[in-house]
Amino acid sequence: MKNFRILISVLIISLIIPTISFADDFPPELTNMKKNLETSLKSSPLSQCKQRITPLFDIDTLEFFKFLETTFQNKSADTTLLNTAIAKYMTYKRRLNLVFGMMTLNANVVGNFQSDEYVNYVRCREITDAYIDLSKQKLMDYVRSNSVQKKTTMLVEKYKAIDNRLQDLNVELAQMYGFFATFKNKSPGFLNKCVVN
Repeated sequence: MKNFRILISVLIISLIIPTISFADDFPPELTNMKKNLETSLKSSPLSQCKQRITPLFDIDTLEFFKFLETTFQNKSADTTLLNTAIAKYMTYKRRLNLVFGMMTLNANVVGNFQSDEYVNYVRCREITDAYIDLSKQKLMDYVRSNSVQKKTTMLVEKYKAIDNRLQDLNVELAQMYGFFATFKNKSPGFLNKCVVN
């Protein structure tokens, strides 16, 4: 039931965030809120992880989605856009894992998998992974819809068609070799030397 609530909240965020559009810069209010949330996260207990970490991840995810939107709307789309987006995703993922790393598990709880603190820690890890998966999916959606990806897909399909033709040619050559081998084996006496070379 708890995982279902996490999934629903992430789904709601994924539906709301794409409709939000910003001007050229990220709103300073959100940047300030992000700093405050990060500061409060360091001193908060694991029982408040969900309440503290979710708004922080919302802001980070919003920044990442805004980056994707502005990057893939660039008219001069080429493969560097894809490389830039993947690099940004890796930075985003490291950031979320770093924020999750701020939540420390008490050393006495490490072996006790039934404690509330350990359960909260695992729940925070699940939230982190849900945000990372959501952002990865969003990146993949942008990549699929990008014209560069469409051109690459067309090239791959052409290469597959060429590969299929080469496979057919390979089968025909194998059949021809089989015919020559059969002819060699069935020919009488002195003709064997002529057919081999």
